[in-house]
Amino acid sequence: MAKNAYCSECGTRVNLSESGECVRGHARSALRDVREGALAAAPVASSVPSSRREDFAPPTGLASQVIGKAIVLVPAAFVVLLALWSGYAGGAGMGLSPLMSWLSSIGSLALTAAGVWLWVWMRRRRQR
Repeated sequence: MAKNAYCSECGTRVNLSESGECVRGHARSALRDVREGALAAAPVASSVPSSRREDFAPPTGLASQVIGKAIVLVPAAFVVLLALWSGYAGGAGMGLSPLMSWLSSIGSLALTAAGVWLWVWMRRRRQR
């Protein structure tokens, strides 16, 4: 019957070979707490840690530029469209003509832009 034991050289429980040694070739003197039954096969540990800093490095080159611009442009486009829509819908809801509704939307966009600019300016001022 198959056996397993704790190997002090491996630092974990291992299956024993037919001769009673560690399957990785360590002597019987390194084994203790021998038990009946085989262990489930486990993946072999790599000598290189899996959480190397290079694995989590930020993108560089063209990918970095595209991601950087997308982070700014996508929310900016959303804010612009939201400001235009809210201004037009507000003007149309008040019974204004289509021209006045569009002028209202441009005014709403200008107020939104001023608010965003003020928010950015205050954050930069606070960081100094």
